[in-house]
Amino acid sequence: MRVALVGGTGFLGGELARALTAAGHSVRVIARHESGAHDFHAADLTRRSSLDGALAGCDAVVSAAGSLRQTLAQSFHDVHVRGVRHLVDACRAQRVRRVVHVSALGAHVSSRSALLRAKFLGEDLLRRSLLDVTVLRPSAAFGAGDDFILPLGRFLARFPLAPLPGSGRDRLRPIAATDIAEAAVRALARPDTIGQLYDLGGRESLSIAAIYDRVMAALGVRRPKVRVPYLVIEPLALVLRTAPILHFSFDQLAILEEEASHAPVNAGPAALGFVPSPLDERVIRAIVADART
Repeated sequence: MRVALVGGTGFLGGELARALTAAGHSVRVIARHESGAHDFHAADLTRRSSLDGALAGCDAVVSAAGSLRQTLAQSFHDVHVRGVRHLVDACRAQRVRRVVHVSALGAHVSSRSALLRAKFLGEDLLRRSLLDVTVLRPSAAFGAGDDFILPLGRFLARFPLAPLPGSGRDRLRPIAATDIAEAAVRALARPDTIGQLYDLGGRESLSIAAIYDRVMAALGVRRPKVRVPYLVIEPLALVLRTAPILHFSFDQLAILEEEASHAPVNAGPAALGFVPSPLDERVIRAIVADART
């Protein structure tokens, strides 16, 4: 099958490209920046005309474009709503019906996070598109070059304290990027996943404090943990775009709070037939190997 991989040059996109290729698919990478891929099409989802011809000859789309931070030039709505609308139009123009879309755990129309609201609206566009869509909602992803464990490791390697957002007891199920890619490959191969939505969490439900402990153990450092109430850090993050000393944006903080309510629920991996990888000290040590540099 020839698969158009939208957003194929990012952290998750690279894992998806490798997994799709390993499964025997021919992959066309569609992204804003050149990837070195043999089959590459430069396109910006926010510009409908740039998608002209991008899906020509493709049998399916795996949609993984996105950003954890918005800018004045490009909002979450631009990427996750307007961009998805343009992708739907391009699918219709090229008669590509099959789409596997990577969203986010906790996506909801009434979320406090602009990212999760935009993710939900993008999902809704796809659900109403009459295309053959499967939606994956992964938890926080970890892996080489991630935007989760690596920056946390860099921070803890340098800062003498470990400031915890909130009580530190909120729980997440971090999932390996390789597992998200595995889920996408399996969903693509199974017609019975069409019209379905799968929450994807990792093997363990971990408190934020426990994640900090594992990262510090992997680094070989000990830092006193200091709890910082959300009521204190969220207004600062909203005004300054990043919370001082925590390096979390307002949306990331809101996601931490809201995603915690989904941590105990993890039916997606089992429904798709695989067991998620653990976030253990060995894996963390590999991710944060260059955290001190």
